[in-house]
Amino acid sequence: MAWDSSVFPCPAYWGAKATVLATMRARGEESASILDTPWVMTAPTSPYRPSRPFHRRGERAVLELPIQVTRGLRLPFIGTSLALAGAFGATALAFQCLGAELINLELHGIDFLDASDGLEALATKQRELRIPLQRRMDALGAAIGTIGGAGYRFVTLGEAAAAFA
Repeated sequence: MAWDSSVFPCPAYWGAKATVLATMRARGEESASILDTPWVMTAPTSPYRPSRPFHRRGERAVLELPIQVTRGLRLPFIGTSLALAGAFGATALAFQCLGAELINLELHGIDFLDASDGLEALATKQRELRIPLQRRMDALGAAIGTIGGAGYRFVTLGEAAAAFA
């Protein structure tokens, strides 16, 4: 394994996830979701070789390509946050990422689906599924347009890892 992209140094995401999992636990509900160590919020935001612990720069052979956060507040720059922010908010989030060595936009298949794709039951738990797909695509397009307009090239994570190796 030459590279990984799982570190998400995002306090807002970590806090929201911790709150949801604690609420579920209080209700007696179970989740397969794993809450990372709070130290992950201090991890580098640009590609790095991890140490032990993984949230610090070091000399390990694997290259970490952290999931993108904005400058300053380290807000999440992922498909879900873009969808929830709408086109205007997605553009603002994208502007806060400009200047980074790498902008790593994490997307999932669900980012391109809506409740009518057989996901009606999941829409009660996945808030972005309640946002019309076209509105989410407009937000994604606005973010990608901002990044591309700033001169960034779009590559796969494998290509990015090769460039940073």
